Amino acid sequence: MKTSFVSTLSIQNAMRLTVAQAQSELLKAQSEATTGKYYDLGVSLAERTSQSLDLNREVARLKALSETNSLSTQRLASSQTALDNISNAGQSMLNTVLALSGSEDANSLKTARTSIENAFSIFSDMSNMALNGEFLFSGINSDVQPATDMQTNVATAYNTELQFYLTSQGLTDKSQMSATQMDSFLTTVEAKFNGTSTLTDPPHTGRGGEDLWTSYVSQASDTNMTSRISKTEVVESSTNTNTQGMRYMALGAISALTFMDASLDTPARQAANKKMNQFIAAGIDGIDVDRGKLGLSEERIKKANDSLNAQSTIIKTYLGDLEGVDGYEAATRVKNLLALVDASYTLTARIQQLSLVNFL
Repeated sequence: MKTSFVSTLSIQNAMRLTVAQAQSELLKAQSEATTGKYYDLGVSLAERTSQSLDLNREVARLKALSETNSLSTQRLASSQTALDNISNAGQSMLNTVLALSGSEDANSLKTARTSIENAFSIFSDMSNMALNGEFLFSGINSDVQPATDMQTNVATAYNTELQFYLTSQGLTDKSQMSATQMDSFLTTVEAKFNGTSTLTDPPHTGRGGEDLWTSYVSQASDTNMTSRISKTEVVESSTNTNTQGMRYMALGAISALTFMDASLDTPARQAANKKMNQFIAAGIDGIDVDRGKLGLSEERIKKANDSLNAQSTIIKTYLGDLEGVDGYEAATRVKNLLALVDASYTLTARIQQLSLVNFL
């Protein structure tokens, strides 16, 4: 009895050891069959392990650049959409001003004014457009709304200039302006809006020497966001509301709203219309320049992505050769080890059923 018991226990222990080893090998084989890579790269590659680590880090770096490029592409695409809407709004304003050139009809002028107001509203809304919590036209100040209450602030700055000019000319109302005075005023206010001339005090109390646009209207930074799109390339991935296109678009809109009024005499209206056309056209041209710059960045990102994908494919192919296992061999090992484990379990169960009692 005693000898038989010890022999059975020895066999059981041997079976348990075999099952444990088979299960360990099965885990490795299943991992290799699933991933297509060695279960333990350090053991399998030995001195080539460092090469594997370096290449995997490079793949991760290329992936990170691609993901960053994806975000930049989204920002650029949204900016292009907004700028396209602004350009269309500007074209609508320009068409309205051109259509009413020389018109004295009060109803037509009122309808045109409404059209200009709607276009200015679209311009203002698009200028403050955000994506994923970041404002598109704030430059690097992406967490700051670039032009809060643009229409109100533009009107405040413009009307301050107008009232100061009227007073300096001994006039009490804009309807009294001559064509020469109209041209002079609009030339002066243009210099204030485009930044070639600074504010004066008076009439802008406490703002003497400041830029009208950034003092009254825009909180955006002149510095645009940049994105590293490859190991050696960096591109601008945004624009801002301080560009000449933005300034002239607002100047054209507020000039049209201010002087598209039946109280002006014909020569003054014609002088005003001429300047409005110039301002709005300059705004459209400036916006299109901004669109072109962003388009170049989009094209460079596309080419960079093509290069990144090509590099990643080459490295991954080499890594597959370096770290990869034979899929068929791995699957065969899994099948054989499963059969071994099943056989071991079956044999162990039969051994456990052995007893001398069955032979008495």
